[in-house]
Amino acid sequence: MQNTIILILTVVAVSFIIATLLQLAAGLGTSLTGVLKLMIAAALSYGIPYLVEEDGAVIMIKGTIVFFSSLLLLVILILI
Repeated sequence: MQNTIILILTVVAVSFIIATLLQLAAGLGTSLTGVLKLMIAAALSYGIPYLVEEDGAVIMIKGTIVFFSSLLLLVILILI
């Protein structure tokens, strides 16, 4: 997970899949599912670099870059 682009795509894919499965299983509305996607993306954006990196500054920088990039992609996917 050293490549930031792959990390962004992984975060978007995993959050999209988890939120969609929860939507189907629990019967959540589409607006709640969109918020859930963003919350899962935030947790994954900072959680995955925390597991991989050792330096705290790198974790925060990479997590922020991944979160805002995945946020942009998820908003585009939610609007489609």
